[in-house]
Amino acid sequence: MLVIGVMSGTSLDGIDLALCEFDGFNPVRYKLLAATTLEYDREWKEELSQLHTKGGLYLCSMNVHYGRYIAFQILRFIESETFKKAVYGYPSETINNILISSHGHTIFHEPDTGLTLQLGHGATIMALTGFHVVCDFRSQDVALGGQGAPLVPIGDELLFGEFDACLNLGGFANISLKINGKRRAWDICPVNFVLNRWAERLGDCMDRDGKYSSKGKFISDLFRQWENIDYYKKPPPKSLGREWIESVFLDQIYEPAFDPRDLMHTALEHIVQRISSDMPKSGKVLVTGGGAYHPTLIEKLKQNTNAEIIVPDQATVEFKEAIIFALMGYLRWHDRVNVLSSVTGAMSDHSSGVIYKKW
Repeated sequence: MLVIGVMSGTSLDGIDLALCEFDGFNPVRYKLLAATTLEYDREWKEELSQLHTKGGLYLCSMNVHYGRYIAFQILRFIESETFKKAVYGYPSETINNILISSHGHTIFHEPDTGLTLQLGHGATIMALTGFHVVCDFRSQDVALGGQGAPLVPIGDELLFGEFDACLNLGGFANISLKINGKRRAWDICPVNFVLNRWAERLGDCMDRDGKYSSKGKFISDLFRQWENIDYYKKPPPKSLGREWIESVFLDQIYEPAFDPRDLMHTALEHIVQRISSDMPKSGKVLVTGGGAYHPTLIEKLKQNTNAEIIVPDQATVEFKEAIIFALMGYLRWHDRVNVLSSVTGAMSDHSSGVIYKKW
């Protein structure tokens, strides 16, 4: 089966699209056939970053509007030469029955109050593309008492099980590993969500190659304050959302009081400390996400553990989450478990996602 995984992360880099082939279930075999990132323009970045402040009617409208946007990006991808070369030789029946598996864009995520919302209207995507669609993967888990996150550990289990742990450095850092024979995973701390925000104060979009954080100074009082955050004392399952990050890291009075370089430098030390505390002390750790390209972060992690830090090929670094959401759609389509209760804390393992079949 051919599946297009569609992922938009909290760091607002853009929409990741990954065309994958899946076969079988035990084991699941996969190939990444083609992938691309379609960057958001300034208007979409501003729109998505402010949506949590809007009213209900506006959100309903944007749910459909963003669904149209996703659909047009998928159609653009399908019409590309890269895509056409990737599907060359596949039977037309297989191509015509491609499944779209869309994560959507998270606006609210407050699982402790039973709330989670990812925009990107699945019915609209189905109607405009003419393909089957699976979407809304988090709501069912939250309804079953889970955190609705992290979801990617099902892929760590089925596709990347040869590693002792999988560490993703995106908007948040999250880790997935086996403890006493069961897959466990949790969000660790913010990464690009805060680094990108402070880089924007300097007229840039990220702390590329550590060029800002490397010039900053360490703020010891702030570091101690962050290290004592209550979230870090909680046992998993646990997850982070934009609301928490903004209230703890971004909406405090200190933000305008410090040079962004100093904030990034201090945050980097905090990030390294938090991740090192949660990482296994030995074994092989797969590291993916945009933070895998931050040389200072990776080097400091290597210095703080005896585990082997493995940064894989570029495609895996950049598209692992899109690949895994493609896998989640594949499993949901076949009514197979795609969310692990040992990770999220839900009542049971389950097959999550809303299916919209093409007409």
